[in-house]
Amino acid sequence: MWAVPCLLSWAVAALLVVCAHGQLSFFQRPINDTAIVGMSASLVCQSLPSNDTVLEWFINNAPAVPDGTRRVLLTGTGDTSLLQVSFTSVLESDAGLYTCRLTNVSTPNNESIEASAYLTVLVAPVALVTPSPNNPVIVNGIATFSCNTTAGTPPFTFAWLQRVISTETAVTSGVNSSATTSSLT
Repeated sequence: MWAVPCLLSWAVAALLVVCAHGQLSFFQRPINDTAIVGMSASLVCQSLPSNDTVLEWFINNAPAVPDGTRRVLLTGTGDTSLLQVSFTSVLESDAGLYTCRLTNVSTPNNESIEASAYLTVLVAPVALVTPSPNNPVIVNGIATFSCNTTAGTPPFTFAWLQRVISTETAVTSGVNSSATTSSLT
């Protein structure tokens, strides 16, 4: 018995893979995604339409189920060829490995293939600036501002911006930064 190779063709900027004899194949594999806590995110998996196949999502090797709050949704098409896991408001705990499994239920051993993607969730930093930028400074005096991050997903980047009110005053400054702190003098 000989195997018929998969045929490749380009359709609407996507690679379409058509395989003979019921070989399993993904039309669209999930891709890694990064989201910030509170933002939306989605992972998409798509196969060629077939009455003999089932698509399922697994999160960290456990079956994916909607959380009942409409924050996590599993949506698909009527022919079960597309399955999407969507988050309307990502939580830090949503980060992990998401696996899409395509199973041929008409085979005796339920032949399946899988494709995985990571969802990385970043936490926005909380910054504390001291002293308050509204504190007065004596003319020709020295003001030092510090910014500390108290939460968030590193690495952090600090940027100090100056709004010059008078163009007659020369300003010199030095910046000292570490992984979670930055000072401006």
